[in-house]
Amino acid sequence: MSSSASDRTPDLIADIGGTNARFALSDGPGSTPRAVQVLATSAYADLAGAADAYLRHAGGPRPQRAAVAIANPVTGDRVEMTNNAWRFSREATRTALGLERLELLNDFKALALSLPLLAGEALQQVGGTVPVAGTAIGLIGPGTGLGVSGLLPDGHGGWRAIEGEGGHVSFSPADALELEILRWALARHPHVSVERLVSGALGLPNLHQALAEIDGLPAEAMAAPEIVQRGTSG
Repeated sequence: MSSSASDRTPDLIADIGGTNARFALSDGPGSTPRAVQVLATSAYADLAGAADAYLRHAGGPRPQRAAVAIANPVTGDRVEMTNNAWRFSREATRTALGLERLELLNDFKALALSLPLLAGEALQQVGGTVPVAGTAIGLIGPGTGLGVSGLLPDGHGGWRAIEGEGGHVSFSPADALELEILRWALARHPHVSVERLVSGALGLPNLHQALAEIDGLPAEAMAAPEIVQRGTSG
């Protein structure tokens, strides 16, 4: 391996969500991320601004390479985030940060690619009685929105990550209460996605309002953090 500047400096790694931007430095494959810092996306105009603020705080040599997982489709140079106001060009961001290389990929694709590294007890079987090795692995995670991905075997001993925006599929009720929740939501929204009911920024406030009204109780207007705090404290 050559001793270029990019090999002598740490790599910048980041996870960008609708609410928080998490940054860290990596000293190479297998190393533990260090200098972890979480920034509010609302405090910065775009990825370049947040990353520059992080790097100034972290100090040391500036990274030449960066890998960024972002809660958004990544289909070209232009990124317009669904769940926050960031709009930016990948190439302009690379130039602004002085990077030789900037990898940008969907956050749940990145998470899916990590699944083969998990031990068996970290996975939960869905259906059946005996797990079958080398079959599909699903991934779902509620945050500001709802992330959905997974892995399919590629037929050659490897895996292919599923890229999509599964959180925007239509909510499909499975029992009488969920049907009442759907009726409540349809009276307010032309399309009721799963993300509108199973997520932080949208889902928890909607569910709180829906369940209160279905039960005939007064529904306080509360944001997700307060709902979580009240729920965990009883």
